[in-house]
Amino acid sequence: MLSRDHFQGSIGTYCPTRLFHEGKPPFVSDIDAKTCPVCAAWNMAESLSGKTISLPKLSLKNLKCEPIHAIDFLLHGKTVLAVEDNPVSMKLLTKTLTPFEKQVVKAGNGIEAMKVIEEKGDVGLVLLDMDMPEMNGSEFIDEVLKCFDCLPFAVVLVSELTNWNEAKRLIDKGVLSSVKKPYKKDEFYETILNSLLIFGNGLPLK
Repeated sequence: MLSRDHFQGSIGTYCPTRLFHEGKPPFVSDIDAKTCPVCAAWNMAESLSGKTISLPKLSLKNLKCEPIHAIDFLLHGKTVLAVEDNPVSMKLLTKTLTPFEKQVVKAGNGIEAMKVIEEKGDVGLVLLDMDMPEMNGSEFIDEVLKCFDCLPFAVVLVSELTNWNEAKRLIDKGVLSSVKKPYKKDEFYETILNSLLIFGNGLPLK
């Protein structure tokens, strides 16, 4: 379950309770963070009931904020790893990721991506192309699973899979979804958000 601790993301300081309330911005100013009215109401309810009241898990149904803010909150400051060998496609991908540019690290193939994972150790999301030299997307997934029992981050493919058997194999290994090129922002963000929610079970990735 979510806690009501405020979290500093790339876009703003978030109040988890406000993520559920339509019409209210999900982030707060430094002043509001100390006297957040939504948290104050929740704290009063707790004191009256005499027990801790947990927030429900986040889902696409109960999130009332914009997908971009929910993504920022769920990433919890972790690195976004963009793995793409085509310079034009990488430019399009990073342009779509502009709100999170401080967190984005680029890799041109699976070998470079593995080095990023080893060096940084804080990857929360991998946007993965499939057709790359030296180590393709499928081989990258297999390499990661040699080091971990399961994928330690959310993986979204940034290329379309036409081979169902290969798609099923990747799904079985933990790949969550895919987005088609050229990227449409709304579809892109909704896919990323849904994947983070599935991966983290509605909890910030810590």
